[in-house]
Amino acid sequence: MAGTLDIIIGIAIISLCFGAVSFFMVSKYNYAIKLKNKIKDEWSSLVAEINYRFELSTSYIQVVQTVVDVNLLNTLVNLINRYHTLAAVQDVIDCYYQQEQLLVQINAYVTQSGLNVAEWTQAYNDNKMRIENLRATYNNDQLAMNNIVASFPTNLMCKAGGFSKGAYFRGE
Repeated sequence: MAGTLDIIIGIAIISLCFGAVSFFMVSKYNYAIKLKNKIKDEWSSLVAEINYRFELSTSYIQVVQTVVDVNLLNTLVNLINRYHTLAAVQDVIDCYYQQEQLLVQINAYVTQSGLNVAEWTQAYNDNKMRIENLRATYNNDQLAMNNIVASFPTNLMCKAGGFSKGAYFRGE
C-alpha cells in the first residue's frame, strides 16, 4: 500500500511541475504575442510620423529653394524618392537619419539667409517630439521582445512560435 501511495504522490508532483512549466510557457507566449502586436502598432505610428516628416521636407524644398545649394536640395529630393521605395525597418530608420543630417545642412543655409520659416520649424519640431516619444516606447518594447527571444527557456518557445529579434530605432 505504501508503494502505491508513493507512486501517486510522485505522479502528483510531476503533474504539478509540468503544469507549472506549462503555465509559465503559455503566459510567456501570450505576453510575446501581445508585445509583438504592440511593437507592430508602434512601428506603424512611427512610419506615419516619418511619412509626415518627409512630406514636411517636400514642402520645405519649395520654400527654401532660392537660398539653398541646388545640389543639397537634389540630394534631399533623391532621398525622399528612395524613402518611398523602402520596406525594411532598418532601411527606413537609416533613411530617416540621412534626412535629418541633410536638414541640418539645409537649415544652416536658411538661417544664414534670414528666411522666415517659423511655421515650418514649429511643425518640424512638433513632429520630431512625437517621433522621439514613439521611438522611446518602441525601443523599450523591442528590448523586452529581444530579451524574450534571447533568454532560456523562452527562446525555445520563440523559435517554435516564429518570434525573432527586431531592430532598434537608435537615437540621434
